[in-house]
Amino acid sequence: MPKESYDVRTLRAKAVASLRTGVVAFNGLDDDARVTRILLHLQHAFEMLLKSALLASGNKTVFDKKKRMAIGMEASVKRCIQNSSIKLTNEEAGTIRVL
Repeated sequence: MPKESYDVRTLRAKAVASLRTGVVAFNGLDDDARVTRILLHLQHAFEMLLKSALLASGNKTVFDKKKRMAIGMEASVKRCIQNSSIKLTNEEAGTIRVL
């Protein structure tokens, strides 16, 4: 079983990096696939922030032992909805899922 290598700071840093990359794509001169690049980086930023929030709220891992890999976006959203200290509403979760 792989060792858990994620921590809150690492995930937050990845989220900020993806958000910055999305902003650069938004403000860039190149129109080719602009919307796709923005949404891709925004989705990744949200996923990293959700995982960071899960770890910060006391969850021990964001790793799926059965699949032997990190949980995905949907699992992160579901866990955040169930976690009372994160307080992610169904409406907010729906908005994140649309991305």
